[in-house]
Amino acid sequence: MITGANLTGAVVTVDGKAATSVVATALSISARVPAGTAGAKNVVVTTVGGSTTKAGAFTYVPVPAIAGVSPSSGPMVGGTSITITGTNLGGAKVTIDGKAATGVVASAVSISATAPAGTAGAKNVVVTTVGGLATKAGAFTYVPVPTIASVSPSAGPLVGGTTITIAGANLAGAAVKVDGKAATSVVATASSISAKVPAGTAGAKNVVVSTVGGSVTKAGAFTYVPLPTITGVSPSSGPMVGGTSITITGTNLAGAKVTIDGKAATGVVASAASISATAPAGTVGAKSVVVTTVGGVVTKAGAFTYVPVPTIASVSPSSGPVGGGTAITIAGANLAGAKVTIDGVAATIVTATAGSISAKTPAGTVGAKSVVVTTVGGVATKLNGFTYTSSFTGGMPVAGGDSGAPARGAGSEHVSAGHRGGDAAGAAPAATDAEGDAQVIEAPMGVQRYLQVITIRSEGDVPCDTAPAAGSSEVDAAPQDTVDPIDLDQNGEADLCQLRRGDLDLNGTVDQDDATLLMQLVGSDPVLGIGDLDGDGSIDNADIAVLLTNFA
Repeated sequence: MITGANLTGAVVTVDGKAATSVVATALSISARVPAGTAGAKNVVVTTVGGSTTKAGAFTYVPVPAIAGVSPSSGPMVGGTSITITGTNLGGAKVTIDGKAATGVVASAVSISATAPAGTAGAKNVVVTTVGGLATKAGAFTYVPVPTIASVSPSAGPLVGGTTITIAGANLAGAAVKVDGKAATSVVATASSISAKVPAGTAGAKNVVVSTVGGSVTKAGAFTYVPLPTITGVSPSSGPMVGGTSITITGTNLAGAKVTIDGKAATGVVASAASISATAPAGTVGAKSVVVTTVGGVVTKAGAFTYVPVPTIASVSPSSGPVGGGTAITIAGANLAGAKVTIDGVAATIVTATAGSISAKTPAGTVGAKSVVVTTVGGVATKLNGFTYTSSFTGGMPVAGGDSGAPARGAGSEHVSAGHRGGDAAGAAPAATDAEGDAQVIEAPMGVQRYLQVITIRSEGDVPCDTAPAAGSSEVDAAPQDTVDPIDLDQNGEADLCQLRRGDLDLNGTVDQDDATLLMQLVGSDPVLGIGDLDGDGSIDNADIAVLLTNFA
């Protein structure tokens, strides 16, 4: 539009080139400028009245060009500050996906603006100036907000370094923080992120993923677990075959795995303060117990000892009275801490070392019995390792035979040989103490030999209807022309009389021990009636019945 005076019928040129579509009145002219070159150009109006020139009155402006848009992406909510570089950008207006950007400040080579809200995807950026339009296809991408579906693993040690995988959507280019601290080694695709967590403090922490599309938080998605500790292992030993149920106490033990000497324990049930497990098989010696949790690994050196199975080489002495109390020595290996049973009854342990056990036998019944040694390493059995004998003899003879073992009487381990009639043939001589009193010694002969000696010495001529005075060493009622009766147990009564009543062990009482002795004499020939309590000429079950009626 050209305004002025006296313009009727005018012709217009711009930079010497005729304008077209000229419509002129006295005061104004409308016309279309011809094509030209960049820059300010003269406008010349010519009428019949003459020509007039307006120097530099019209400037040809070149078409704008877009070289780049930065950043090239932003969230769909808009608000991203972008910079458009190019040429001929002065006075420009900007649209993204057809929506006007705000805060536009344009120079010839640069535009700053704020992106409007948009929809996901790459969008065209259009710059409009008086010189024309410039379009940069797909120059700005609207990125959706990321989402987190899961974080795995969900726990790790306080020292950090756990590699986690975050699954979700719109994760490309993400940055990750755990409890506000940046994760490292982040590799992100649209649907997955791998990263290493930083060090942290105990407890559940938030995981935050940030992209150009925004930030998303997964509350308590990763838990820092403190290092476990072991305060004790009980029991601290077991057999090499394994199978020992152990309890490990400590802290931070939940979810633990357990190894002993590098081998996995089984049946592991773990809480924060305690683990129950079954020890695997192992080799002899103290081994390390290792507990592993997501919080780390802890080792208790030598906390569990594999103990070898015990062995029994010998039991000495190998026999003793049924009343028990025999001091025995069990030689062998791996015997430390052992318990001992004889015929299933516990012996009394005096000492137990690796190579030897000292013990006292329990009471038992006549015969050969198994000796069983039990340790944490297992069980060893010595079949027929100890033989119980009657309290009368160290070794009961078979019928009609002679054991040759020491005879024992008076219900104790020894019988007195200090009788007035002197020593029996084959018997040990009497022993005396400093005052000359008789002491208890052993008579080295078996049951039948002992009975024979008593019978020979008494010549069978001892009356038993009158008891001697208490404390007497002889039977006053015996005829003067007979040999003095034997009173080995020094109870003031002839031993032969006691024997005939059934007191075969000479302990002053007819009891179960006498029944045991009599049962072993059944079928043998009675010596002057001894053992033949019913007087039928043989020792049989009928005599046992008679004896039982005389029980104390």
